[in-house]
Amino acid sequence: MSGVLEAIRRGYDLWGRTILAFLSGIGGGSVRDLIIGGDRLPFYYTLDYRYPLGIMSVVIVTSAVVLRFPGAAESITFKRVKLYSDIVGFAGLAIAGAIYAILADMPWFWVPALAALTCAGGGALRDVVINQEPHTFKGVIYEEVALLGGIVVLGGLLLANRYEHSSLPVGLTVAGSVVLVVVTRLVVSRFKIRYPASFGGGEASDH
Repeated sequence: MSGVLEAIRRGYDLWGRTILAFLSGIGGGSVRDLIIGGDRLPFYYTLDYRYPLGIMSVVIVTSAVVLRFPGAAESITFKRVKLYSDIVGFAGLAIAGAIYAILADMPWFWVPALAALTCAGGGALRDVVINQEPHTFKGVIYEEVALLGGIVVLGGLLLANRYEHSSLPVGLTVAGSVVLVVVTRLVVSRFKIRYPASFGGGEASDH
């Protein structure tokens, strides 16, 4: 949705909106899978039509809503829905990226790295296409939350290995990590926590 709205704001046509939506939605996962390789190729969305169909649905529905209600994208309700859906989706992608890295037997340091890349890689690719500096490089705390989630998943699953007779620790680790990422993102957003100016934290801007 963020890709579609950015495209609409820039006056892009339906094709441009679709490209930005795909970059935002699956760009990070694509880069992640290129790094992992092996069973992650060919890309998951080429094997399951639901991914591209879902993205196209978001493009069409969002475009229709904005066409019917030109001011909808600037309304408080719409922005809240976008924020909360982004936070929940962010948490799911971060933990999924960490788990895929673990399942692929990647070195431990790739676990938080791929958690962050899965979340933010698509947005960075989108910003490259529209010739815009990534907001998260300018003081916004974003990928750092995914790094935290990846580290917690890694630590939790290492601990769960001691209780191989039960799947409960694994489930608690995954669920707890998702909740931690969601809560952390909410706190960062609610209190507008940013890097200090000396570390690149300038004026606040929406991601």
